[in-house]
Amino acid sequence: MADKGIPEVPIALNEIKPDNRDPLDLDVKALPYTKFYCEENIWKLAEHISNKCTDFSKCYVIISSNDKKKVPFFHHKTGKAENMYMQIWDYHLIIIWKESKEQIVVYDLDTNLPFPMVFDQYKQLHLQPDIMNRMTADFQRSYRILKAQDFLNYFASDRSHMIESNGSYYAPPPPHDPIRTEHSTHTLDELVAMKKNTAPGHVCDEESFIKIFSP
Repeated sequence: MADKGIPEVPIALNEIKPDNRDPLDLDVKALPYTKFYCEENIWKLAEHISNKCTDFSKCYVIISSNDKKKVPFFHHKTGKAENMYMQIWDYHLIIIWKESKEQIVVYDLDTNLPFPMVFDQYKQLHLQPDIMNRMTADFQRSYRILKAQDFLNYFASDRSHMIESNGSYYAPPPPHDPIRTEHSTHTLDELVAMKKNTAPGHVCDEESFIKIFSP
């Protein structure tokens, strides 16, 4: 990352008045959340939304990763202030609610900014396209876009990716049992692979992702 530098004047929070109007009226403090388990946090959030809303077809799950398993996101809880709270993940998941072409809202449970946030502001503050344009190919994000219902039906995790060689967890797991489907105990690897495979969804680069959800 550092070999290509960071712009002298990146987009900062004080340049934007966050728009966090929530069409779903969610209470973020009441939502299940376990640090470092974004895939299960998002599954639980999608389940909650499916029980709450009348038109679940407006709900999308977005999975970001790349071949190097290095995708930067900004203004995240685990990041450092001097780097605009940037955190490099092996993969990251969010939910997008597309109420209409003009009202597209992002739910990112790992943000340290207001929750939720309209897509255009999320793009500027969390994705920071100007900074990304100056990063090497190893850090460029790809995306799998899928309907939230497809994610609920397909996702399964045995949490093996979080278990060390001695059998202990890298980070304490969520209190609920591992999520599984009728046919599988682990589909996470297929979902985070940024290529066409048996997992549902459409895989694309960041430019295409932004075009799909920009008002």
